[in-house]
Amino acid sequence: MRRITAPLARLSLAARVTVVGLLAITVSVLAVEGWTAWRDHRADHAALEAQLERDLVLLDGLTARVAGGGAWRLTEAGQLARGDVVMEGANDLVDLVRAATGARTAIFRGDEVVAGTGRPDGSRLLGQRTAAGPHRDTALGEGRIYRGLTRIEGAPHIAIYSPIRDAGGQVIGMLFVGQSRATMDAALMEKLWHALVATLLLVGLAGGLLWVGLRRSLRPLEELRQWVAAGLAEQPVPHLARRDELGALARALEENRSTAQEKARLEAALRTAEDGRKRRTAAMERSAEEFGSNVGSVMAGFEDSASTMLTATTRLSDAMGRTSAQVTETAAHSAESNANLQAVASAVEELAASVNEISNQVSRAAVVAAEAVTEAQRGDTRIEALTRSADRIGDILNVISDVASRTNLLALNATIEAARAGEAGKGFAVVASEVKNLATQTAGATQDVAAQIAAIRQATAEAAQGMRAISAAIGRMDEVAGGIAAAVEEQGAATREITGRLQLVARGNAQVADTMADVARMAEAAADATLEVESSAATVQGEAGVLRAEVDGFLATLHEQMEERRRFDRLAVEGRDATVVVEGATERLRLLDISLGGAALRRAQPLPPGAALTITLPGAGGPATGSVVRWEEGVLAVNFDQPIGTAVMEAVTRELGIAA
Repeated sequence: MRRITAPLARLSLAARVTVVGLLAITVSVLAVEGWTAWRDHRADHAALEAQLERDLVLLDGLTARVAGGGAWRLTEAGQLARGDVVMEGANDLVDLVRAATGARTAIFRGDEVVAGTGRPDGSRLLGQRTAAGPHRDTALGEGRIYRGLTRIEGAPHIAIYSPIRDAGGQVIGMLFVGQSRATMDAALMEKLWHALVATLLLVGLAGGLLWVGLRRSLRPLEELRQWVAAGLAEQPVPHLARRDELGALARALEENRSTAQEKARLEAALRTAEDGRKRRTAAMERSAEEFGSNVGSVMAGFEDSASTMLTATTRLSDAMGRTSAQVTETAAHSAESNANLQAVASAVEELAASVNEISNQVSRAAVVAAEAVTEAQRGDTRIEALTRSADRIGDILNVISDVASRTNLLALNATIEAARAGEAGKGFAVVASEVKNLATQTAGATQDVAAQIAAIRQATAEAAQGMRAISAAIGRMDEVAGGIAAAVEEQGAATREITGRLQLVARGNAQVADTMADVARMAEAAADATLEVESSAATVQGEAGVLRAEVDGFLATLHEQMEERRRFDRLAVEGRDATVVVEGATERLRLLDISLGGAALRRAQPLPPGAALTITLPGAGGPATGSVVRWEEGVLAVNFDQPIGTAVMEAVTRELGIAA
């Protein structure tokens, strides 16, 4: 078959169509002519058989007419006869039939020719026996008429052999009529030759017309071929308006051109998208590197700050401990100072009682006051000294009052400083120092008061002695005694005032002591808070380490995702779904793209990064496990725990009908 089609493959389309058309026409014409010739041949054959039937009837009628209608029989000599007429040698009868119809005739006795037409050379077949064959078996053996082909002297003949029966029905011979087939065959060959000549003429004419028509009809096809070969995708396809097959081909090419343009547009869009993706990936990598660098610096500073804060809180805790101890010591000194002030107040009260007693004594000594004028003068001098001492005591008490005021102010400052938790250490140190100074001043003032009180006592004793010495004179000096009584009363009032002020100082000092106790408690609370801050600083330092580990893990995962994007090309998928199992629920999600390492799916609801899931891809043969990378604008990005493998990827791409 290739030997036949190979030469055709080298011809042009018009030549091939012409050759094939000519072959089809030739075969068709030959088939029609052959069928016509065969039909005519069959008709001639049927006509010849009918003619032979008539010839047989003619031969039988002639023999019957000659014999007078007698029956066929064999004579005693064994000759074939009909009636009284011996038919052996009756060549004139068969010649009459030959002359009338042109058929060869013969009369057989058994299978031997006893009368027959002559040959072209004038001789006859008398005495010859027929060859064995169907005609003999049918006519002589079965007693039936044989119609068909037989060979006579090597030439095919259409013949009829009719059995001859005697009166008893016994087959005793045959009547033969036949016609040579050569005449029919010659007529058939002549018809076939004429048909062949006519076919060749018709094929030549049709071939020329077909060649011209094809060349003209295929010219648009050649133009389409040139359009395709030139790659004129930007120009419209010619012959779109034709309504024949070339127009359909042109419209198909136009659709292909539109499809190619759309494909080129999509490819350009894909290239643009891929370039954008690469730029975004590069930008993401740069951002990740910058993020890692910045976060590393921030984390380093954060860890340093946490370490510094931990060290500072440790020092602050130590300082708060020392401050608490100092405040406690200051409170103790303040309590001691308060006790001393209470003692001074008691002494002043005793002094007041003594002054009252002196007043009584002066009253009793009034009767002798006049007698002791001189002593009274000295007593008056000593009383003046006592008065000055009392004034000094008043000044000292003023100092004590001022100290109490300052102590109250410092207590207020201590309260304010205690509210400042961030600077508690410094404030407490200053307050403690001032409280200590005030306590020292209070102690000094108390000592001065004690000294003055001692001087007052001494002066009072001397005055008492002088007063006893001049008691007789004072008694005699009523008026002077009255003056002295008035003076003593004033001294008592001054002493009572001193006692009141000392009590005020004592109460202020008690308030200072209470304030210092509050300060001590606040110092302890600040120390506890410092310990909590120290613990929090240690926790922050630990959390900073954990945060650094998390950031490092995030950056590592991000780099792995970048590497995964570089390792595995993603293939776009259109119009197919995948089965996803998330948290025990099965969903059918639209598949957007796939790769060896992951997939992208359309999902309206978000999923948190790291969420575990299983996904069954079309044609994969089984599920794959993975986790969520991100969800953004309805697109769910998934990474497989293990790459699915090239074999599975090929099966999936075959199922999806995409090129890997």
